[in-house]
Amino acid sequence: RRAALWLHHAVVVHCLAAVPLTLLLLFFGPLMRAVGEDGELSALAGKYAQLLLPGLWGWALLWALQPWLQCHGVVRVQTLTAGLTAALHPCLLALLTRRLGLRGAALAESISNCVSFLLLLLAAGCTPLRRALPWARPSRASVARLLDFLRLGLPGVVMMLEWWASEICILASGLLPAPALALSSLSIYQSVNAVAFMLP
Repeated sequence: RRAALWLHHAVVVHCLAAVPLTLLLLFFGPLMRAVGEDGELSALAGKYAQLLLPGLWGWALLWALQPWLQCHGVVRVQTLTAGLTAALHPCLLALLTRRLGLRGAALAESISNCVSFLLLLLAAGCTPLRRALPWARPSRASVARLLDFLRLGLPGVVMMLEWWASEICILASGLLPAPALALSSLSIYQSVNAVAFMLP
């Protein structure tokens, strides 16, 4: 039962963290304009950010479920569902960007995140694997002792400050004299940075 409550804690904390991020994405365009970013760039970024909203919630729930399953030794199912999503994403990206341009890229990202979570949830909850996992119904205990959970998780969040700093640099590049060029060059930097984080 205690192991099931850790999943509940993760879902509660991730959903609580997703609320301010949802507000940020909803008002991202006006916020960018308010700090002096280029108007056209702000409008495009705002539309893109709003289309990421469904994926944000799928991502939050996925990252609550994945570590919990890993703790119980469920890795093969995660590899399979991640592989299916990875195969689906380029197809979605090609299809949606051809029809919707930049909006299609955001929709493809959102759909992939939601599909990844739903596939993993179906695989873990609707297969014989379900009997091997300690599931429990949500209760008051699901929100009790959240501080213990946060005490374990916050150091990992602090370790991500380096990544956040690079994201802030990309946003700040829009304040440079040629914002489109600066943003493009920093996007290349961020892509290289992401690959560097993947190396062992």
